[in-house]
Amino acid sequence: MNSIQKYKRVCLIGLQNSMEYRVNYLTNLISVLFPILIQYFVWSAVYANKGPEETVFGYTFLQMMVYSLTAGFIARLTGSAMHYEVSGDIKNGTLSKFLVQPIRYSSYRIAYFIGEKVSESSIILCIMAVILVVLSPLLGLQLEVSNIALFLLDIIPVMLLNFLMFFCISLIAFWVIEVGHVYGVIDILIAIASGAILPLDTFGGGALEILKLLPFSYTTYFLTNILSGKLLLGDIARGMGVQLLWIGLLAALTLFLWKKGLKKYVAVGG
Repeated sequence: MNSIQKYKRVCLIGLQNSMEYRVNYLTNLISVLFPILIQYFVWSAVYANKGPEETVFGYTFLQMMVYSLTAGFIARLTGSAMHYEVSGDIKNGTLSKFLVQPIRYSSYRIAYFIGEKVSESSIILCIMAVILVVLSPLLGLQLEVSNIALFLLDIIPVMLLNFLMFFCISLIAFWVIEVGHVYGVIDILIAIASGAILPLDTFGGGALEILKLLPFSYTTYFLTNILSGKLLLGDIARGMGVQLLWIGLLAALTLFLWKKGLKKYVAVGG
């Protein structure tokens, strides 16, 4: 019970921290719309000479808009930037206090991540619901109750998968002191490989099959296609199985890198 209360408190701290700077908080939420607007103008130019039923990369213009809209929100809904915080703890030496206190650093980060996501996720889901309900007749999107239920069911595995990916990446800081630019490149590559910027179908069948072997495609791209109804029930079940497999593999890899990294940790700084 003491452990539960301890991490419950950490979760609450994460929630309070996410809402501390309200203007910044609202600005971050509104910023989700800007990449979607950019996508709209880009794809409008691409489809300028196409008929309403003509496709590019297997998508009509309306289907591409549905994908861009939902993918933009989902990427923000499930994404994480905690690798910068973890690397900061390692670089500045603030990790030391966690090593001498009765708290597991990984559990602390998970609880803090959940707390940060509670308010943001709730608001994003509400905004998504309103926008999709209002625009679905215009975009030709058929929102099935079964797809919505499967989408909501898969949000937590996707968040956990994203958390483990970025926590694993953050441990690079044990070996590389200045990792800010490295993380910037990694963030862009993951955004591309996850389908947050473009549908993965645009890379061609061969590249898509390779990307399906990696964990990235089972985040934004997978969730977006569940909601839009592009995946059959068998494909969804298989995808969720792959998610669980990657969660197990990344958890084991994270534990391995953590143990190796602690041997390199010199506790310089705070």
